[in-house]
Amino acid sequence: MLEFSNNVHLFMRRRIVLAGLCLACVFQTTKAEVIDNIIYLLNPANSTAIVTKQNNEKYAGPYSVVIPPTVKYANKTYNVVEIAAQAFFDNERIKSVSIPNSVKSIGLQAFESCDSLITVNIPNSVTSLGQRAFWYCISLAPSVTIPGSVGDLRSGVIQRCMSLLSVTMEEGVSSIGEAAINGCLKLASVDIPASVKSIGKLAFASDIELKRITLKWDNPDSCKVDSTAFNGTPFNPDSDSPFAKDSCLVHIPKGSEPGYGWKNSGTVLTWQGFPIVANVYAVTAKSENSARGSVTGGGSELRYMDSITLTAKPAENHHFVKWTDAKGDSLSAAKSYTFNVTRDMDIQALFVVNSCRVDVSAADENGTIKSGNGIIYTYGEEAEAEASPSTGYHLVKWTNAKGDSLSAANPYTFIVTRDTAIWAHFAINSYRVKLSAKNGTIISGDSTYTHGAQAKAEASPNTGYHFVKWTDAKGDSLSAANPYTFNVTKEMTLQAHFVINSYRVDVSAADENGTIKSSDSICTHGAQAKAEAFPNTGYHLVKWTNAKGDSLSAANPYTFIVTRDTTIRAHFAINYRVDLFAENGTIISDDSTYTPGAEVKVEAFPNTGYHFVKWTDAKGDSLSAANPYTFIVTRDTVIQAHFAINSYRVKLSAENGTIISGDSIYTHGTEAKAEASPNTGYHFVKW
Repeated sequence: MLEFSNNVHLFMRRRIVLAGLCLACVFQTTKAEVIDNIIYLLNPANSTAIVTKQNNEKYAGPYSVVIPPTVKYANKTYNVVEIAAQAFFDNERIKSVSIPNSVKSIGLQAFESCDSLITVNIPNSVTSLGQRAFWYCISLAPSVTIPGSVGDLRSGVIQRCMSLLSVTMEEGVSSIGEAAINGCLKLASVDIPASVKSIGKLAFASDIELKRITLKWDNPDSCKVDSTAFNGTPFNPDSDSPFAKDSCLVHIPKGSEPGYGWKNSGTVLTWQGFPIVANVYAVTAKSENSARGSVTGGGSELRYMDSITLTAKPAENHHFVKWTDAKGDSLSAAKSYTFNVTRDMDIQALFVVNSCRVDVSAADENGTIKSGNGIIYTYGEEAEAEASPSTGYHLVKWTNAKGDSLSAANPYTFIVTRDTAIWAHFAINSYRVKLSAKNGTIISGDSTYTHGAQAKAEASPNTGYHFVKWTDAKGDSLSAANPYTFNVTKEMTLQAHFVINSYRVDVSAADENGTIKSSDSICTHGAQAKAEAFPNTGYHLVKWTNAKGDSLSAANPYTFIVTRDTTIRAHFAINYRVDLFAENGTIISDDSTYTPGAEVKVEAFPNTGYHFVKWTDAKGDSLSAANPYTFIVTRDTVIQAHFAINSYRVKLSAENGTIISGDSIYTHGTEAKAEASPNTGYHFVKW
């Protein structure tokens, strides 16, 4: 140890001489100025400033030294880029130093033997940290961080810092020089980055309290370590356990165990003779979505290559997909995933809702599927199937693979819970054809038809009407044919239209014995027409006849209902004579000639002694016993009044005598003889 110290001192004396020569050259072109208690060597040529020391004068400013990134002098700004060798050498005043990011170099012995210096920051702008830069800073505590920009950590840089507890070297530091962190009697921990490729002689020697070395190499063979680097570092080789209480322990990166000689779970690992603390691994397993599934397994006190099993349990209607790590990279698709632990892991189980395929087909050729076929849905998702029937067809229903009816809706919306096959069933359309008629009846055609079927609509007019046309529900004309044949392609409402018949009525006189007066010559069916004849003087209407000569009526005027084209003729005849005859009496009457149908009243007056008996016609047939006698004249008529002589009863009676003759019946004017005979003692006195 003494030999090493002497060699170091000799080496440092040589470096100081060289540094002095360099400064002598610099001073020829630069000028030293004191700005805010700090001496700067100003270089106007490149506008740089170097913190330095002049004439062995020590810094006498505040305890806390704050070096600015720039300084101004004589209206010029200088960038502070360096702390020169021995700039603060052996300064017992300063307690803290703040170094700006503009500084790139900290020179030889810059802060050596600053006994009161407690804290210092070394910015990541520093690329050169001179030997013994912080040598013998016995108050420096509790920690120092060496930025990776420094690269090589030169010899003695933090040597004999008696209060220092920990040193952290950032990634980028490439070497730890001879005695670089030597003799730090309270140093308890040091972090060595993976970028360090060499550790020199006695680098950590005599760090007697060093209990923790944290290495960042996955493979320690990447770094060359001098055999004396850790001389004097606590280790108890006599202890039964390599992890003895007073031993320095080494911590290595998780997962790097194979690089340090791990073979199996029984392997005891060491580095540079120091026991390596077994890493504790944590495997955290969880479900990406707890509603979709749960996970069992995992642990927080696991050792390298421990076997662990994770089990995924999907929730109902879900299925497990895979295990992924924190980055989302796939690990396994097995529900029960067994593996050996080599690193801390956050593992997620990925569950998804079951996927279901929906196949939609037409059950026949009478339609097609518009949408919904061959789509993959997640469980519980709403699906829609829509069918497009062929012309003249309609969807009847949807059925499943078993033929069970599902719905008649189109489109059909349903919730998918499994692989599903559904079929669309079609049927030909049926249309209702409604027929109606006014002033007529429907014979055929009012029915239900399938699409494209031929319908035959036929209507029959009521008496006195005739068919005109068919119209639809809007009143638009369709056809004048009856029957009307058409192909049914939709629901239809047809109406048969009829109009009343019109007839011509011709009325004329059959001869010249009279004239005609009649109503209009054109009449609708059922209309009442009136024909009236006016016989010439001495004539009367006998009858009306039709075109065939059939008698129609003898009435005048003649009223009739028109039901067809009609021709009627009036027939006249000379008036009727009524001849009256009487014997034993006389007859009184109005006239001797009468029109047919005239009412005639005749009265007979018997001669004295006669009485009326009856009326007889020319044939002697009795007509009536009424007197007067009223009758209707329908032809030439002979009427005779018959009288009979009166008959009288002559009754004779006698008191105190008897009737001999004369008690009898006598016709009018007959002589009667009454004779009586007195009883004895009496004599006839008188009648």
